[in-house]
Amino acid sequence: MCPLTSLAVAPVSWMADPLLWQRLLMALYGTAVVALIGALAWRLAGRRVGLIATSVAGVYANLWMNDGLVMAETLAAGGVAAVLWFAYAVHESVSVRSIVALGVAVGVATLARAEMLGLLVVVAVPMVWAATRHRPGRSRVQAVLTVVVATVVVLAPWVGRNLVRFEETTLLSAQDGYALLGANCERSYVGQDIGFWSAECGWD
Repeated sequence: MCPLTSLAVAPVSWMADPLLWQRLLMALYGTAVVALIGALAWRLAGRRVGLIATSVAGVYANLWMNDGLVMAETLAAGGVAAVLWFAYAVHESVSVRSIVALGVAVGVATLARAEMLGLLVVVAVPMVWAATRHRPGRSRVQAVLTVVVATVVVLAPWVGRNLVRFEETTLLSAQDGYALLGANCERSYVGQDIGFWSAECGWD
């Protein structure tokens, strides 16, 4: 499991009825995610689109239901929105600061869910490469290396801890096997739960 969710709820985990407080805190994070989505849409397409995006995000069940479950998806959604925000910042104005900020955003999103590292490949690197298209080849390569290094620096403490802590090589998360088991068994292929993920499959 990646550490960001645990770190995010740690401030209230010592209180009486910690689950309630964790849910309330995650709801605050979820509210911030909705605001960020609206701000991103406003930045990209104007005030009206921003207000529509905020309204849709505010009632979209796949966003708010994760707050009450205290799941990593709340922070992962915020991470995706942040990556897109900083990707657009690179598009608007290419600088070392904007490129580093984009890499840091990818790293933080990855600390919420390991698969968010894919944003480095499908968003960050292509955006930096495209935004520096008028620069010499060496400068473009340096820009790409900058966003990659920024991401790696954010992830390095967690990856280093895992390499030292576990007997088997573990980089970001050890839950991929459980996820694959839950998605590939009789319950997820046949019957009323077809196409879904089953926790029971991981127990068999």
